[in-house]
Formats: sequence, structure tokens, C-alpha cells
Amino acid sequence: MNRNQGFVLLEILLTVVILSGSLVLIIQSMTATLKAARETQNYMTALFLAEDKLNDLIQKKKIPVNFCHLMSPEYVMRNA
Repeated sequence: MNRNQGFVLLEILLTVVILSGSLVLIIQSMTATLKAARETQNYMTALFLAEDKLNDLIQKKKIPVNFCHLMSPEYVMRNA
């Protein structure tokens, strides 16, 4: 094995290490993104279900319509 072949082997090994590290980072990033998307979907589902239940209670006159402003984010932040 001459000197040039040793350098070529070293370059290939270095390239494989760099590409492997990059691939690991990309996979970790994709995993974090998918987890965030799933959490957002769960949050939105809960929000829609709560809103639907609140509308049902209003239609059945179990809670007064003017009570709903107490649940608005603006009211909660103002009176926190």
C-alpha cells in the first residue's frame, strides 16, 4: 500500500463519519418535529371537544350565554 492509497482510505473514513453524524442529526430533528406535531394535534382535538361541549351546554341553557366571556383568553389574562 503506497502513501496515496492511505490518504484515500483516510478521506473515505472521514467522509463516512461526517455523513453518519449528519444523518443522526437529521433523524433526531425529524423525530422532534413529529413529536411536536402529535402534541399539537392532541391539543387541538381537546380544544375542539371543549368548545363543542361548551356550545352544547349553552344550547341546552345549562349555562348562561354571558358566562362564556369569563372563559375567553383575554378575560383570563386580564384577571390572572
